[in-house]
Amino acid sequence: MNEINYLQEKGMQLMAENDRLRQEMLRVSNARKQIHNEMTNAIGEEGQSSESVTNISNSAGPSQDYESSYASLK
Repeated sequence: MNEINYLQEKGMQLMAENDRLRQEMLRVSNARKQIHNEMTNAIGEEGQSSESVTNISNSAGPSQDYESSYASLK
């Protein structure tokens, strides 16, 4: 019986941690989008093409699809 209670408590802790991490990833994703938009605006004002802006933002690496990652954890 104690083991069942322990596992239920551990499961609740893991779900809470998962929710916290999902929220953190959303914050990071939103911050990344904001930085991208600011870079686009700043570089665009300096007269560079939108293609070069895209190349700069893509050089940071591929974006992550956090929602699909979350679904695979279920």
